[in-house]
Amino acid sequence: IYEVGGAESGYVAVNPADPAIVYAGSSGGGEGGRLTRYDHRTRQRREVSAWPQRTAGLPAEGYKWRFQWTAPIHLSPHDPATVYSCANVVFRSRDEGETWERISPDLTRNDAQKLGPSGGPLTPDHTGVEVYCTVFAFAESPRVEGLLWAGSDDGLIHVSRDAGATWDDVTPPRTLLPDWALISTITPSVHDPDTVYVAATRYKWDDRAPYLLKTRDGGRTWHAITAGIAPEDFTRVIREVPGQPGCLVAGTESGVYLSWDDGERWRRLQLNLPIVPIHDAVIHDDDLIVATHGRGFWILDDVTGLRDPGQDSLCLFIPKPAVRLRPSGRLRWSKEALTNVGRLAHPTIVLEAPAGDSHYLVEQANTGEAPRFADQGQNPADGAVLHYVLPPDVSGPVSLTIRDEAGEIVRTFSSESQGKERTLAADPGAHAFVWNLRHVGPPPLGDTEAPADGEADGALVVPGTYQAELQAAGRTARVPVTVVADPRVSTAFEHLVAQRDFVQSVVQTLTGLRQTVTRAREVRDRARAWARQIEGTPYRDTVDGLIADRVARIEELASRLARPPAPRGLRPMALSPRLEDQLTYLRSIADTADYRPTAAMQRLYQECSRDVERVVGELEAAIAVTTRDVTDALTAQGIPLV
Repeated sequence: IYEVGGAESGYVAVNPADPAIVYAGSSGGGEGGRLTRYDHRTRQRREVSAWPQRTAGLPAEGYKWRFQWTAPIHLSPHDPATVYSCANVVFRSRDEGETWERISPDLTRNDAQKLGPSGGPLTPDHTGVEVYCTVFAFAESPRVEGLLWAGSDDGLIHVSRDAGATWDDVTPPRTLLPDWALISTITPSVHDPDTVYVAATRYKWDDRAPYLLKTRDGGRTWHAITAGIAPEDFTRVIREVPGQPGCLVAGTESGVYLSWDDGERWRRLQLNLPIVPIHDAVIHDDDLIVATHGRGFWILDDVTGLRDPGQDSLCLFIPKPAVRLRPSGRLRWSKEALTNVGRLAHPTIVLEAPAGDSHYLVEQANTGEAPRFADQGQNPADGAVLHYVLPPDVSGPVSLTIRDEAGEIVRTFSSESQGKERTLAADPGAHAFVWNLRHVGPPPLGDTEAPADGEADGALVVPGTYQAELQAAGRTARVPVTVVADPRVSTAFEHLVAQRDFVQSVVQTLTGLRQTVTRAREVRDRARAWARQIEGTPYRDTVDGLIADRVARIEELASRLARPPAPRGLRPMALSPRLEDQLTYLRSIADTADYRPTAAMQRLYQECSRDVERVVGELEAAIAVTTRDVTDALTAQGIPLV
């Protein structure tokens, strides 16, 4: 872990064009407005403060510029080399902090009564950062370069439409925003340059009311947008959900709210989020990330499902692009960990990670649940997350079909799925379903052990555009699904196609093998049932030998294809491998990494497929002969086939 900058306070801004560059603010040891630029390539931090004055020991009136404890740092969305740093004025650097220029007058009330020593005359502490009358919120419009917005902690809002040359006071009227409010966040719209959202607080004045405001004309007029938020749940942040005009997220003293109608009405979006103050929020790559007062981050993976589906309609949302990923390895259980899991009711055990690091893990033994790490977050699901909404009148099965660019079916899911195939939810309301980007795999093998997770899966699909088709209640919804390559992988596309085709060829051979073996075992069991049916009758001696002979032939051929169930107390691995085992192993090793199959894999598959074709042909013939001969024998004796 490397310290990129900052301390217990301060903004952090990451260069979107070069994520190795991180700007961070901090209070340091009493230096207001301290700003560093960190380069992860060199792991060096450079001091680039706009005004590196040591302010500890001085009252605010003694500062040249007043920087807040959490002084805003903002990178221009139009030029990441342009950095803004805010005190009671706004500074701008066009060369990543090498030089700075002041581009505004004092944008605060500059009230002399608020500029004395922090703590007042009785308990002065002169920390150098607990100051008032500062710019607390700042943003540049993502739509128009040089359209700048600034809000102060003493209740003023200013806008510059000419890159800081001139500034206009556009503070909302007192009827909407009483004096001395703290402007917590300013969010210019990504859809309209004249639309801006503001969150403010006045709890320090014993006013816990929520203050959310919106302008659609560049600050000339303002409107309150707090309907639906609890009367004393004061607000700190408001953000837009990209791709859905009018979809807003607000963070309050107790949690998160959502609006689909541009703030006209809010609904609480708590889910499993604790009741906790939300200080900031951002939507990044379609994930909603909120920062809490408890120094924690909570992430709602994929905000696609937050978008309004409309009323009483079947809706399938366009998912965000799915990255074609493979598991990157697994943790190794230490001997001590394995011992503790078996011995303790509620053990705390240590896992040895591949890199040699240790992670504390909390698990309740004998619950069958996966281990839970106490010091790690939970990753989002791998694959394409498909959000859908079923109308109130939905009835009958729900199905989801994935097709490739040629219209061929890649995978189908249903609310009536059986076995290991995942099942769709079919009740009215909103749901999310994860397609793991894989083709269909082979069916399970009759009466063998239950297949492991992933056994129903085939090869990973190749990057491209697919189509998801949702059917329910006689209606159909279709959306494109984009699958992109792992950016870390440079394997040629044609090699990925070769791998997919090879794995699916193995799957197809396995499918035919297992279907034939399953059918053979069904015929075997039916013949044995007929034999039991005639026990104790005069026909037994006539038919029993025939059934035993035919069943023995079926079992002998089927056992060449697949291992029979292991006897009690004997592990299946103790039995000699069969063609089914070899194909299953071949399918596994050919699909472990993003490479085309090796020549050895292809030669082995050719040998196995020839053997499978020969044995399957013999078994199919044995099944037909058994069914014919036993049926004829029973019918000749007048025995009903039950």
